[in-house]
Amino acid sequence: MVLSNLLGDSRYAQESSSSLEKEYAVDSARVLGTGISGPVRLAVHRQLGTTHAVKSFLKRFASPTELAAFKTEVEFNFSMDHPLIVRVERVFETRKAIHMVMEHLKGGELFDYVVRKGRVAEEDGVTALRQMLTAVDHLHGKGIVHLDIKLENFVHASDDCKQLKLIDFGYASRCDKGKLSGLSGSLLMMAPEMLKGKYDSRADLWSVGVSAYMMLCGSSPWAHNDIETRCMISAGRPLYREEFFRLSADAQDFIRSLLTARPAERPSAKDMLNHRWILGNAKQVPSAGLGEKDEEKDGMSESTTADGSSSPVAMSESTIADSNSPTADGSSQDQDCVDEFHFSQEVFNQSA
Repeated sequence: MVLSNLLGDSRYAQESSSSLEKEYAVDSARVLGTGISGPVRLAVHRQLGTTHAVKSFLKRFASPTELAAFKTEVEFNFSMDHPLIVRVERVFETRKAIHMVMEHLKGGELFDYVVRKGRVAEEDGVTALRQMLTAVDHLHGKGIVHLDIKLENFVHASDDCKQLKLIDFGYASRCDKGKLSGLSGSLLMMAPEMLKGKYDSRADLWSVGVSAYMMLCGSSPWAHNDIETRCMISAGRPLYREEFFRLSADAQDFIRSLLTARPAERPSAKDMLNHRWILGNAKQVPSAGLGEKDEEKDGMSESTTADGSSSPVAMSESTIADSNSPTADGSSQDQDCVDEFHFSQEVFNQSA
């Protein structure tokens, strides 16, 4: 068995002792979402009637690398016990498959919430980001880096949208034994050091910064094609659009701090939880949330990222600046993209 190290844990069951089908009715037609390891489906506990989310991994079609990655994902999920991280309730392993039963988060992705709003007010943004940073800080305290921090991977626990939970540990890795290498996650969320080959837990903080920009500004800080985006990220030069400068000075400083190009100078999650913008606006977090779902707005649409997922991009022409748009220091980013293009292209060609 792949997960033999989980023997003795009451949440783990082998084929001989119990089975997914005996305890849960899985609705194969109800796909709640799709992660790197496959689709997540709705299941109902046969005795209790409670709803759950089930992620299944078929061993027969998996390479040794894929099997090892899913094993790591399950083990990381098992090690998490935090109110802002999705809870794994049962794991069933058979000769053919591994089924991970998780709590059913009914409130929808933070990404969808931002799309409906167009952009999130600062007070609501503080509430969300404090929860996000708290979850990330807990991970990093355990020596784990998520490597796929994005709005889609924070899901509201219920329809009242008051509590977010971090999901999908498909890219997660241990980072307590030195630097990591290799590309992970969505292009729009990758830190500069990831493109350059070596990184650690600070890469997650860069991704939180990009998420904060998207939430508060309603647009991406990058260009609208992959080549320009790659070189902008490699240079550590986000495109601070007009909406950014409408934010409070503290909110701007919060985002700039996270989008610090040099990882050694980038604050940790714990540092950012003590940022004056967070401390000055926070209210009853994590119990407080973003508030009731409100009516849809037409301010945002979706664009496809490197891994096929979607990220918010503003539709308004006034917010779709080209690569010659001025940066915070008044200079143009076009030459920086030209200078960084060849390095960036070479890195991605090697990873293809």
